[in-house]
Amino acid sequence: MSTPAATPIAFELQEATASPKFLDAPVPAEIRAAKNIFVESSAQSSDMYKRFITALTAWGRYTILESPDKADVIFEFNDSPLEVKILEPSSRITLWTVSDPSNGLYPEGNRNKRASHLIMNLVSEIKELSGAPLSDEENAALKSPSFRKSGGLLFIIITVGALALAAGVVLALHGRGRKA
Repeated sequence: MSTPAATPIAFELQEATASPKFLDAPVPAEIRAAKNIFVESSAQSSDMYKRFITALTAWGRYTILESPDKADVIFEFNDSPLEVKILEPSSRITLWTVSDPSNGLYPEGNRNKRASHLIMNLVSEIKELSGAPLSDEENAALKSPSFRKSGGLLFIIITVGALALAAGVVLALHGRGRKA
């Protein structure tokens, strides 16, 4: 059984939008370029939120702002389910959602160790989205990612809608031409 050859357009698109190994949709430019972020929380556990802020601060890529006014993106942290939604500040549209790659399936044991592992994975995923390299430890921890790619889905929905609209306009104009 042979596989169809990639069209030159598809090949160029793949090359132009190279994404981290776990992603199958282009990462929005706002995420890659972000330097100033605002983090809001709907977390039930202030401990997990503090761990998340500490990990982001230790990484050092972002300046964490006190208000969303000058933020490049907003991180909306939630601990149930454990996820971070990355929002466009003015529209509050979700650009991407990063979630626990192991879906909470960690061995029982030391609660502190488990919490640290969860937060490390979230921050590692954010690092990959931003194009930052991961350490061997971070790569090993991200064995089975399962990400919700809302940014990619939004792109598909907008593209299909635009094509449907264009087809409707062409059909309407074509119908008018026949009546005249």
